[in-house]
Amino acid sequence: MTWERGYDAGYQAGYAAGARGGPHDYTATRRAATKRHRGPGTPKRGSKPRKLTAHNRFMKKEMRSLRRKHPRMKQTQIMKKANAAWRKKKRGKK
Repeated sequence: MTWERGYDAGYQAGYAAGARGGPHDYTATRRAATKRHRGPGTPKRGSKPRKLTAHNRFMKKEMRSLRRKHPRMKQTQIMKKANAAWRKKKRGKK
């Protein structure tokens, strides 16, 4: 019985220390680990950004013009129209 009280007291103390940022603070290590994570499109430090492809340049220009022409249209619909215009342009080149 006495060892159970000692175990509970130690557990409570460790839990309280973790809540205060003590040696058992697992949230602090988790937070620090997420700061170092780079997403799939994030370039490394010191690297040059990739050049835009023809599709990227076209879509950038087309999306801007479609947003001006149709300000109330949803983003998904604008993207569909821009992709249709890209496919039409690509078919004309062949």
